[in-house]
Amino acid sequence: MRFLFNTLPTSHFNFTVPIAQILRSKEHEVAYATGKRLKDVIEEEGFKFYEAWPDIPFHHTDEYYLEAQRKLNLPLPRHARLTAKLLQPIAPHIAADIEAVAVFIAITPTIVERTLPVIEKFKPDVLIFDSAVYAAPIIGKLTRIPWATISHFPNMIPDETVPPPGSGLPSSRNFSTMQLNKAVNRLVWWYLRRFDSLSDRNYHTFGLSPTRDSILKASLSPFLFIGVTSPIFEVPSRSFPPQVHLVGPSVWNKSKNVTTPKWLDDLPKDKPIVHVTLGTNKSRLAQRLLTKLIKELSVSDLFVILSAGANRELIQNIHTPPNFVITEYVPHQQLLPKVNTVVHHGGLNTTMAVLFSGLPSVIIPLAYDQPDNAQRCVELGVAIRLDPVWHIPGSLRRSVFEVLENPAYKQRALQVKEALSQQNGPQLAANLLICLAETGDPVLRSHLRQAISAQVPEEEMRSHAI
Repeated sequence: MRFLFNTLPTSHFNFTVPIAQILRSKEHEVAYATGKRLKDVIEEEGFKFYEAWPDIPFHHTDEYYLEAQRKLNLPLPRHARLTAKLLQPIAPHIAADIEAVAVFIAITPTIVERTLPVIEKFKPDVLIFDSAVYAAPIIGKLTRIPWATISHFPNMIPDETVPPPGSGLPSSRNFSTMQLNKAVNRLVWWYLRRFDSLSDRNYHTFGLSPTRDSILKASLSPFLFIGVTSPIFEVPSRSFPPQVHLVGPSVWNKSKNVTTPKWLDDLPKDKPIVHVTLGTNKSRLAQRLLTKLIKELSVSDLFVILSAGANRELIQNIHTPPNFVITEYVPHQQLLPKVNTVVHHGGLNTTMAVLFSGLPSVIIPLAYDQPDNAQRCVELGVAIRLDPVWHIPGSLRRSVFEVLENPAYKQRALQVKEALSQQNGPQLAANLLICLAETGDPVLRSHLRQAISAQVPEEEMRSHAI
């Protein structure tokens, strides 16, 4: 059978790789339809690549919205830019969410037009879409091929009792937080409906009738939704539609073309090792924050490894303190076993890698799902969360020493690591996709045991908590 992944050309690709590898090991054919920036890495992994996404920036930048509009002449609504501009100084993560929604809706026709010829050529049995691909339901209706959503962020499925996506609000654990989440959800849903006219135009372009609340529902396949996250990491007590499966994390440890830096074998033994990363966030806020991080952690009783990532100019333009190593990138599988804690942005790939390593962390979320991931880590007792704009001077250093010196954080992190290790997310996800390909029918949790019991060991079935 043939499986076609359509994913954002970003780190969202990472959690699909272990699943694709398992499908291939079962002698199925796998291909990717995404952006050309992933072409080399996809082909290095031995998968077919098709270009289906326009070439616009997909990391968080201050000029993200304007650059996308300028390069592609997109019909972006003016209200989105104005709202984002107002929110940028006080809530940059919400501003980024608004701009991303506007851009992803606007590029939907391009993705549809580029993906349809790929489908005609590759002839997949199942389509797998990232939850941020608003083209998914349109392509599904046009081709009538069973399709699945794969996501690290099931909060995108509307539910007024849980924090709205990207808000970073606390879980509904009591009456006041429940009412807060309901009120904010209604506000978010009201605002998202302002994009309906643009979304409706996309449906009409391809001769389809629009769906009410199409933006809210775009990420939910009627056939199968695979959440590459764990019930332990999600909001407690929330209910999901029957085709939603939380299979467990899917972490890709890239092994090809990876070299180990020599300094990694010569780290000091007499002081805690702290890893600092902000992932692919490239904005003035991220650069200011990295500068603050370097200043606050320039203390003799810590040794800090800073991965500059997208902010490469920091390596060239900043004085490196004596207790720092500043580098562009170090693979998690090489670095995390050698550190005591991590200061990071809360991106899910980084968050899951840290949790799988049993490490406590300090999280400073910048955009998208990062505030939600940070809040869940706080509620799990494995992290301290700081605001990127409003945290007071000295709070970062105090927070780092708190997670290092308070044994409760490490103990809880090891408990979460043990719980996560009980799930085999990639294996379960692959089996669910095979089930969808074989039947063409929705894969419901109530049918899970008889559908895949022949392919999944009993202990894995027990770990499939939802």
